[in-house]
Amino acid sequence: VERFGQERKNQFTPGLLFYLLRAKPLKTFYKLNVHAALTPKDIYEFFEPIFSQARLLERKWHLTRITPKVTVFLDEINTCSCLGLLKEVLIDRTFYGEKIQENIFIVSACNPHRGNSVFVHEKGRKSETWVRGSYNVHRLHPIVKFLKWDYGFLDSQQEEDYIKTKMRMIGENINDTLSGHLSGMIGQSQKLMRQYAAEHLRLAYLFPEEVSKKLSHSCVSQRDIQRVFTFYEWLIKGYHNFGRERFREIEVDENSIQEHAVLVALGLVYYLRLNEKYREKYKKDLKRTQIRAKTVDEALKEEMDFYSGHLSIPRGIAKTQALMENLFCT
Repeated sequence: VERFGQERKNQFTPGLLFYLLRAKPLKTFYKLNVHAALTPKDIYEFFEPIFSQARLLERKWHLTRITPKVTVFLDEINTCSCLGLLKEVLIDRTFYGEKIQENIFIVSACNPHRGNSVFVHEKGRKSETWVRGSYNVHRLHPIVKFLKWDYGFLDSQQEEDYIKTKMRMIGENINDTLSGHLSGMIGQSQKLMRQYAAEHLRLAYLFPEEVSKKLSHSCVSQRDIQRVFTFYEWLIKGYHNFGRERFREIEVDENSIQEHAVLVALGLVYYLRLNEKYREKYKKDLKRTQIRAKTVDEALKEEMDFYSGHLSIPRGIAKTQALMENLFCT
């Protein structure tokens, strides 16, 4: 009997391995980063493969008691103008009137609503802003608002740990000292933006200090941190592809390249959003956390000069700072 069982096992194992090696994992998690430019067509194109995947799972598992679920995460849902459609998806469980399959689980996150661009305009000068690139946060549909759960936000220590973890994951080839230094620059940028927002609220709107601190916390988020790392990764790949000769310094070590990449990324995400007054403050405040002498505006200028040098700009067009910034950011 024992011999017969072993023979059956030997026959079964190769077949099992054959099918396991040929198996393809099915995607069961989808994320949509909602933003102001999102259209109903974009949402339709996002959900179309999800519905197909859910139907496929239903067919494959129709003889079992449990059908695997497809999880959908909609991030920052109240930053777009399609809240009616998203309400239909979340609350009515329909999409353009068609019922959503039972094995699709949808969860979303929203931002706190801020009234009338309170962080943006200078007091008494509505046409001028202290920070650019702000986005609208719309009021939620009353039913969606009733069902929301406020889980708070990351405190300073949690945010710091999150940044350090992301840096270790992305910068695998850099030492712990440099990784900690670069993480500190990103964390300091988050703190500075909140500090400037709170200062603006106190001076321009005479808000009490505690109220200003509370309201200013949401002027930056984890998405800003993610943008920094996205730019940082892209820049590092570009530097290694172009070679070290693309830098102006006579001697450039790997640490200098890494800090330069972070400075440019911080410039894109934070510095270029600020007006002249706060740009100067940010440059000086960030310099205190740096090891090398180069400032964020100098790193950005080097980067803009490099890319503009590869562009054909018609004669008679002045290479102003505003033009260089627009060319570089687009």
